[in-house]
Amino acid sequence: MELSELLERQKTYFDTGATLPLRERKRSLARLGKALLANEDRLCEALKADLGKSRSESYLCELGMVHSELRHLLKNLDSYAADRPVKTPLAQFPARSFVRPCPKGCVLIVSPWNYPVLLTLGPLADALAAGNTAILKPSAYSPHTSRLLRELIDATFPPELVTVVTGGRRENAELFSMPFDHIFFTGSPAVGRAVMAAAAEHLTPVTLGDSDNLNVGDSVIAIGNPLGELTFSLTAGAVSALNRQVTLSNNGTMDLIQTDCAINSGNSGGALFNLYGEVIGITNAKYSNSSSSEASID
Repeated sequence: MELSELLERQKTYFDTGATLPLRERKRSLARLGKALLANEDRLCEALKADLGKSRSESYLCELGMVHSELRHLLKNLDSYAADRPVKTPLAQFPARSFVRPCPKGCVLIVSPWNYPVLLTLGPLADALAAGNTAILKPSAYSPHTSRLLRELIDATFPPELVTVVTGGRRENAELFSMPFDHIFFTGSPAVGRAVMAAAAEHLTPVTLGDSDNLNVGDSVIAIGNPLGELTFSLTAGAVSALNRQVTLSNNGTMDLIQTDCAINSGNSGGALFNLYGEVIGITNAKYSNSSSSEASID
């Protein structure tokens, strides 16, 4: 199937409203969690083949964090998706005002080679929780993991809800030129600029992340979570760069401080946290703000 046909198929499915009910979103998250659990051994083997990661590193910095993300979303989705009352101007009395979170539509998620599971399935979980459809594009430089992710997703979701596109630069260029409702990209600043330039043709909002930059704004709403407040701080090319916190602001006010995998330590080590401040391990890594191994999406 041509990529343009795949996108049109997902947009048509989204327009039916099938992704909107919370029970369907929770069902999708539960299916993703079960698929991840059933394929843990194979994913660890693929990460070992692609990147030389040990099983403990694969779980600690990739699979375990996705599990944590899924648990958090299933626990809190009702409150995230609920209407939020806001003040009503006197001129509109006796009206009642509220903010209703709404999904954006079809999301493109492009992940790098160095954290191919975390930065593919983590954003996917958030996109599904927010009621979106998604097209995933894992890196060609982690071939074993990318092939397994495609097999996992194909066996878990219908293609009109979630699908995986594999390939290299040609597929990337074609995807970036298509009218998605949001693009979530992790990679180098050079490629990020190209992504932004291509997306600008359709006024597609983009969330960019790499070792040095994180460009966010109001357009991150449907990706972070249904409330529009929860957003990723994206991992860099090396574990030493994971200790980076990002303060996000919405209309000038601080909403949240969050990290993907923060090393909360001095020079001697400390606790390793997941997205929601839960301790998932202990590290003796020293602080290093190196960006020598930037992510790539080719």
